[in-house]
Amino acid sequence: MAHRLARLVLGFAVAFGGLALLDRPADACGGFFCSQTPVSQAGEHLLFAVEQDSQGNNVVTAHIQVQYEGAAQDFGWILPLPVEPSSLSVGTNSIFSILRSSTEPRFQLNWLEDHGECMGYDDVRWGWYGDDADGAAAPNAGGAEGEADVEVLSQGDVGPYESVVIRSLNGDGSDLIQWLEDHDYVVPDNSLAPIQSYVNAEYVFLALRLLKDSSVGDIQPIVVELLEDLPCIPLLLTAIAALPDMAIYAWVFGPNGVVSADDFLEVQVNMAAIDWFAPQWGGAGNYLAVATAAMNEAGGRGFVREYAGTTDPFRSSFFREGQFDLQRLRSTDDPAAFVNELLAQGFPRDATMQALLRRFIPMPEELVEEGVTEQQFYNCLECYAEHLGPFDPEAFTDALEEQIVRPLEDVQRIADTNPYVTRLFTTISPEEMTQDPIFSFSADVPDVSNLHVAEAEYLCGDGRDYSEAPIRLTLPDGRVRILYPGDEGYPDTGDYVWVDENGDGVNDNTGSAPANMPSLLRAIRHSQAGSSNEVLDNSVLIDEQLHGTAAPQTAAGGGCSLVSRSPREGLLAALLALALGAFLISRRR
Repeated sequence: MAHRLARLVLGFAVAFGGLALLDRPADACGGFFCSQTPVSQAGEHLLFAVEQDSQGNNVVTAHIQVQYEGAAQDFGWILPLPVEPSSLSVGTNSIFSILRSSTEPRFQLNWLEDHGECMGYDDVRWGWYGDDADGAAAPNAGGAEGEADVEVLSQGDVGPYESVVIRSLNGDGSDLIQWLEDHDYVVPDNSLAPIQSYVNAEYVFLALRLLKDSSVGDIQPIVVELLEDLPCIPLLLTAIAALPDMAIYAWVFGPNGVVSADDFLEVQVNMAAIDWFAPQWGGAGNYLAVATAAMNEAGGRGFVREYAGTTDPFRSSFFREGQFDLQRLRSTDDPAAFVNELLAQGFPRDATMQALLRRFIPMPEELVEEGVTEQQFYNCLECYAEHLGPFDPEAFTDALEEQIVRPLEDVQRIADTNPYVTRLFTTISPEEMTQDPIFSFSADVPDVSNLHVAEAEYLCGDGRDYSEAPIRLTLPDGRVRILYPGDEGYPDTGDYVWVDENGDGVNDNTGSAPANMPSLLRAIRHSQAGSSNEVLDNSVLIDEQLHGTAAPQTAAGGGCSLVSRSPREGLLAALLALALGAFLISRRR
C-alpha cells in the first residue's frame, strides 16, 4: 500500500449543485417558522475531535456541514476518506451556531477620560457609535459498465441520506467517476484531477444523496469516525465548487492546541488595521476584510487561530441531562400540543427542525392553495386543526432523538472530555486550493482570547473641538496609534453603509482593509514534527508606521502638540515590505 500521512480528509464543499441556501433559524417570533426568506450561511463549517478508543488507537470524529442549493434529486455529496469510516451518523446544524456565537472574535473599545478639555459635543461616544460590540457572550481564555473496477465497501441509509462507500480497484479515477455517473450522481467535468489524486493515495470515497421523498430542507451535517491521527480538509476537491475568498471555519477539540502545519501558515492579524470605531451594529466591521487581506499577504494559504483555550465555556452549552423529555413527547398525540411541547423544552429552531415538521406534520395542499404560509400554519397549528391529518408522535420523537438529541449529546461529550478547543479561520480562493491543510497538535502554542479590548481617548486642549481633536488608540498588544481627523480609521471615515441583501439581519458590508499598512502582523510556519519559524514579521514596519503617524509632546492646557507626518512614506514602506514578504514566502515553498 502506498505510504500516506495518517489524517482525515473531508470533501465538505463538493455537494454537486452549488453552495447552500439554508433556512434562516427561527427568531423572536416564538415559533419554528419565523421567516420565509432562505439565506446563505457564511462559510464552511467543520468540527473535529481527536480522541483515543479503548485500545489506545487515535480516532478522529468530524461533523461536516454541507451547503447546497438546487433540486433534491440533483443533490450528491462526495467525501474522500483515507480509510473506510468506522461509524457514520448525522449531526445537527445548531452545534455550529453555538460554536460560532461562543468563539466569534469580539472587538471592544473602552473610552478613557479626555486628555485635556475639548469643546463641543462628542457624537462618537454618545451618538450612534457604540463602545462595545453586540453579540453572544464570548469565552476568554454493481451492474453497469466499469462495475468490476470499483468496489462497494458498505452501503445503507443514515438520516435523510442514502450512503455508499466505494474505492477504485485499478487506480483509475475515471472509472470511479463513471461508477458515480452510472448511479445517477452528477459529477462536474473538472473532477477527474482531484479525484485521481485521492485515488493515487488509495483513499476511499463516501457518496451521499437524499433518500426518495426527502427534500433539500432535510439536508443536515454528516458525522464520520475514522481510525486516524490528524484532521485535514481536502481543498483539492473543494476547489471544484468553491467561490473566491471562501470562508472556512474549523473547531478542533483535543488535549491541547492545534496549528495549521507545513505550507499552511499560522496568520496573525494586525490589530492596528482593525476599524475600532465602527458603529455598534458593525463592531470592527472590517475584521473579515483585514483577515482576508492578511491571508493574501501571507501567500494565500494560512489560518488564523481566532480562539484557543479551555472548553470550560461549553459546559452544558450543547446538551444538559434531562433537558429533553422524550417520553412526554411520545405520549402527546395532538400535533399542536406536540409543537408547543417542543418549544417549551427548548429544541433548536433551525432547518433540521423545520424539515422534521414538514415531514411529520405536512401542510395540507388546500391551505397552500388558499395562500396560507408555512409561518402562519406551523406557528398556529390549533388554528387549522380541522385540516390536520393523522399524526404519529412516536415516529416524530424517534427522528428527533436520531437527528437532534443524540448529535447534541455527542458534541457535549466531546466538549466535556476534551480540555482544549481551537477555532481556525481562513478565506481561500479556488486557485489557491492546491494542497490539503493538515492540523497538528502542539502544547507550546499560546492561548488566544477571542475578546480584543482597545482603549481610546481624545487629545484635547488648545481650544480644540471634538471634531478637530486627534484620538490616541491603545491596541490590545500595547501598541499606540494616533489618529487625526480625516485619517483612515478615524471615526466617521469608514464605510458604514448597511447592506442586508439576504435578509438575515447581519450587515453584508464587510468594510475594507486599510491601504496604508499591512493587515498581516506575522506569519509562522509550523511543521508536523513540532518545529516553528517565522517566515514574515511586519511588527517593526507597523511600529515605524505607528510612531511616524504621531509623536505626542507635552503642550499647554494638558493637551499635546503634534508633529507633522508623511502618510506617503509609510505607504511606500508598507508596499516594499509586502513585496519582500511575498518573495520570502514564495522562495520557502
